[in-house]
Amino acid sequence: LVGNFVLVRHDSGAGPTETVAADATGRVRAQVETGLSARELEVLRLLCAGDSDQQIAETLFISVKTVQSHLDRIRTKTGARRRAELLRFAMDHGIA
Repeated sequence: LVGNFVLVRHDSGAGPTETVAADATGRVRAQVETGLSARELEVLRLLCAGDSDQQIAETLFISVKTVQSHLDRIRTKTGARRRAELLRFAMDHGIA
């Protein structure tokens, strides 16, 4: 780990060194562990920050209806129904 980046060196010796943002590796791990898409994780993180549907829409440059669709899919995948349950899910999975 170097600052906000992770250096990945291929063991072949001749292969290139790859630099990946540390946050990106965390996002990929969260996607695999939760089954949520990258966009769903973004919506969930903003929800956990206390943003309203309108604020989430403005931040992500999408419509409120799209935010609500993402939240519906998140609820289906997680089984959490209320915002408080979504927050608990996010905390339990290191998203919030």
